[in-house]
Amino acid sequence: MGRTQRVLGTVAFVVLTAGCGDAGDVSFENNSSTAVRVVWGGDDSTVDAGGGMVVLGSGCLEGGVDVVYPDGRTVALEEPVCPDRVVEIDDSGVERRRP
Repeated sequence: MGRTQRVLGTVAFVVLTAGCGDAGDVSFENNSSTAVRVVWGGDDSTVDAGGGMVVLGSGCLEGGVDVVYPDGRTVALEEPVCPDRVVEIDDSGVERRRP
């Protein structure tokens, strides 16, 4: 087996097994001009402007997620936030999209 075949085999193995064995990670991307606070299930974290955050092994975040801007504006995501979507934050609001 050549080097290229070994690399492709390893990549295929990683891709095929990536979804197995854990609940999945929830990702946030902050494309706004300011840091925001993300609040979920009794936890919270600040996500810097131009930065991101991943909640490892969380599966779906149930019970709502709030994105709080520095001016006090809050965007509530009332549906569960799950690993099959990336939460994208910008100055105008919050959107869920496929990764």
